[in-house]
Amino acid sequence: MWPPSHAEAATKLCRQGTARIVKNAGHALNLEKPKECNQQLLSFIQGV
Repeated sequence: MWPPSHAEAATKLCRQGTARIVKNAGHALNLEKPKECNQQLLSFIQGV
């Protein structure tokens, strides 16, 4: 939802911040690419 540069800058503001770039996705990643979205969310949760 943000340009990659904004996402990367935002991650630096949070100790556990991360950013992922999903190619060919728009503003509704969970609807457009639900499998990839779920994989990224699970990966993040497991790392917390």
